[in-house]
Amino acid sequence: MATYHQTNTVLNSLMSQFRGTSGLTKTDLTGLISLGQSSISSDNFKDAYGRSISDMVGKTVVRYLKSTLELPEIYRDGFEYGGIMRKIRILPNTMKQNESVKIGENGYTPNPLGIHKFSYQEKFFGDFDAWSDITTVPDDLFKKSFHSGEEYGAFIDGVMGAIASNFTAHTNLMGKTAVTNFIGEKINANNGVINLRVEYNTATGQSLTMAQCLTDQGFLKYAGMRIRNIYNYMHDDNTIFNVGHIATNTPDGEMLVYMLTDFVSAYNTYLLNGVSIFNTDFSKLPYYREMDKWQAPNTTANAIPSFAGNSAINITTASGHDVTMSGIIGIIADREAIANTSEDIYVTTDRYNGARYTNYTHGAVEQYVNDLDEQGVIFTIADTNTANTRTAKK
Repeated sequence: MATYHQTNTVLNSLMSQFRGTSGLTKTDLTGLISLGQSSISSDNFKDAYGRSISDMVGKTVVRYLKSTLELPEIYRDGFEYGGIMRKIRILPNTMKQNESVKIGENGYTPNPLGIHKFSYQEKFFGDFDAWSDITTVPDDLFKKSFHSGEEYGAFIDGVMGAIASNFTAHTNLMGKTAVTNFIGEKINANNGVINLRVEYNTATGQSLTMAQCLTDQGFLKYAGMRIRNIYNYMHDDNTIFNVGHIATNTPDGEMLVYMLTDFVSAYNTYLLNGVSIFNTDFSKLPYYREMDKWQAPNTTANAIPSFAGNSAINITTASGHDVTMSGIIGIIADREAIANTSEDIYVTTDRYNGARYTNYTHGAVEQYVNDLDEQGVIFTIADTNTANTRTAKK
């Protein structure tokens, strides 16, 4: 049976960090992303409402934060994928002797009816996240604050638009959190994590720090070369870039390429007058995107965004491991590695005629998946070693 987690508490915390209202904070994602195993539930949902409006004004302008769906590439058809997703991976066979050239050899006896089993792996994903937003809209309470029915109607439309848009923003955040958790899981497993700063310093004998990398032309050239090369390597059959070390490959059309805006801007500014692999080769890919941050814009509440904050994650992964790292500049992954396989977004109304108000409930029950047996590479320029950024499972 599928497992449902009430995720509103952690979602509210993530949104506060994402908008910069609070600084980068250790966030527990245990059970939030389905890894193919059962996980614990989060706190129960709580909601509160409060608002005050002046009685009479000259002109009313209704404004709210508008959001549109981001990362559509990770979403799948919920009817197609169902309640619990089962992924069966057929593993490649090893080659056997060609018996056609052994005919006539002493001692050779053919066995045409021998059993040669193929190998496969089966994995189930059944964890779902659930959250909702409930808003009470009274029939006439606010009417005396407006000059006309049209003005009041615009206000109500604004309220409903703000609710829907805010819900979309939280849906977007969950998709980005699935990316953040995948980064954390890979760092914890120490698989496919490439520290470009360490590689460059080793190759050149330099001692660049993380802060110096974004303004060093030599490093930026090296980083662009390595990212492009790794992208090409992932096209070929390999067992390197997934945690299970299963033979796999990813074609161009199924590759997610998410790069941090700070790094791309530095690359485009200091090299080639803005002509680079990021706005030529990669920009042509269907799933290339720049990400302005992974979790929060800074480590301090309401501070100006910084590379140290934008490039950092500070989480307890869905598998229960603490991972903290700054200097993450990009990720390349198979589209099957990060996905939303079931999305149920709904709006319901509950009418109370006695008090003349309506409760509008926007709800979501969704499944976000990280499959670590699919390919994924994390690029960093971190000053710390990967081994120092992770802890044992709680």
